[in-house]
Amino acid sequence: MTVSWIIHKDPDKVRDQDDAYRAKCRDLVAHQAVYQQVRGHFGDGSRGPDILALEVKSAKPELRQRSKATLLGLLLETIGLSPDMDAARQQFKDAEKDLFDALIEGRLVATANDCQTQSRDPIPAHQWQDLQPGGSPETGLQLLLQGKPKYRDITILRSDILKLWKLDGGATGVTVSAEMLEAVPVDEQLKSSTPELKGAHKTIGDAVKVLMEEDRFPDTRKERINAIIAHWDNKGLKLRRIPSKETFDRTFAELGLKGKTVQTTNG
Repeated sequence: MTVSWIIHKDPDKVRDQDDAYRAKCRDLVAHQAVYQQVRGHFGDGSRGPDILALEVKSAKPELRQRSKATLLGLLLETIGLSPDMDAARQQFKDAEKDLFDALIEGRLVATANDCQTQSRDPIPAHQWQDLQPGGSPETGLQLLLQGKPKYRDITILRSDILKLWKLDGGATGVTVSAEMLEAVPVDEQLKSSTPELKGAHKTIGDAVKVLMEEDRFPDTRKERINAIIAHWDNKGLKLRRIPSKETFDRTFAELGLKGKTVQTTNG
């Protein structure tokens, strides 16, 4: 997701690289992607780490769950969205290099689960020069050491990312949510955000947290507001008046939630 942020600075495109989000997506596809592990070679012909080669075959159209995110998948998507394939490929390579340089130099710290010990620890800066990105649509992104999986579930703090790669114009992410930039569960994001809210904003924030934990939080503003009001009714919460649409919007912004802006009959 970090590479996507460096390239696009677009929260929607970053969200598309979130495995939790992708697990809820279905795509109508008429092809089959076949990945094969092949030997890699350096420019001088010497043996390099094994790499995944992609072959695309025609298949019967079907509704298929979106696979986990990988850097190879992001590269293909970046190229596919650009009219200039060479420029898009170079843009991806530059973003990947910028990220790895920051990690090697210690300007950025990532944590991950060790594939052998299953413990979650910071990845030492000196180790990054020996790590290679890998993984598959089944496993998701992995970091390889000497051609073998070493780390998975890699995360980087949103605040650290935004220090190095800010939004255009120098803004630092009013509309960028934690789930878009790092694999942090939504409830962990709201535990830190909700207590800072007060009054009606806190009441809305508490409802958002419950709806997200129950996987019932909609995508559009109108549906979100209606779901929150219905949640209050179900809980028997009596409010002197329903908050205005502007109050809902300010609360959503404080929580880093981005949705479609539509008219609603409530508030």
